[in-house]
Amino acid sequence: MPPEIKQMKKHSKINAAPVAQNSQTNMNLTIAYGFGLESVLRKDFSEFLTRWPPLHGPDLRNYFDAFVFYVNGFDHDPREVFEIPEVRAFYRGFREAWPFWLFACRLDMPLLQPMLFCCLDSLQITKWQGNDVYRADFDTAEMGTFLSVEVSRMEALCRQAGMSVEQIRSRAHFVWNHFGFRSTAQAKS
Repeated sequence: MPPEIKQMKKHSKINAAPVAQNSQTNMNLTIAYGFGLESVLRKDFSEFLTRWPPLHGPDLRNYFDAFVFYVNGFDHDPREVFEIPEVRAFYRGFREAWPFWLFACRLDMPLLQPMLFCCLDSLQITKWQGNDVYRADFDTAEMGTFLSVEVSRMEALCRQAGMSVEQIRSRAHFVWNHFGFRSTAQAKS
């Protein structure tokens, strides 16, 4: 389990922990959801989908910037989580099964990047021996295409949730910048 989650889980029995208030939604709850080893190996999202089924309209706002996802059962594997084929396949499937993930993910937590890396075909990892430092290389065109699709999905969900144009623009801008790209709003300025 990631150290960020270990600290959060001390506060709750249901994988939820209080965090700093989110200014865009006025929520003060983060839902830390860990997928178990068996679920990952079977690509089984049913427990999660039962607890958090897809919503539409204003109810979507309850999901905005609220989730942190992680996988359990790979703590003893020396590879990074996004190097493990089973985890890569799981997160790719999860992205399709629950297309709310980018809308719902906490962007201020370090676990979003590994999820996204799992979805890229061109990911190459270079590790320095005896060190926890690695370099992730990927095709920037693939990343750009991936983000274009996911940001468009996210923006549509933001509109359904009744968010303002400025809130939507701010979220999209943050996502693009987080992964080292200029947002289309920046490019037009």
